[in-house]
Amino acid sequence: MGFNPNHFIKLYARPRRHNLSGINQVAKLHVYGGLLLLPISLLFIYKALKRRTIADMYPWLSGNFSQIKADIQTLRQFTLPKTHPAGLAATVEGLGLRLLLALVTGTLWYIVAHPA
Repeated sequence: MGFNPNHFIKLYARPRRHNLSGINQVAKLHVYGGLLLLPISLLFIYKALKRRTIADMYPWLSGNFSQIKADIQTLRQFTLPKTHPAGLAATVEGLGLRLLLALVTGTLWYIVAHPA
């Protein structure tokens, strides 16, 4: 039995109405908590992008590992490294921005799946 594209189209192309009444209280807390965090997250994204460039937060995209290596060497000496552009702290901040993408996509899902 192979892949039937018509079954896929029937399953996913039909309009659906999602209802939050069928989920438990923890799931509702998760949904509404994420929606409440959206303005704070957007402010954080704005401030982070205003303070640092994309190249500073994602130095590994351009193959720039020199500052990250220096920060790791400092950590091996049991001291905290100072924050530098393209350093370990900036990279962690950049990864945090990527995690906020889940919040944005979750909000978009909520808006699309729960039409007014």
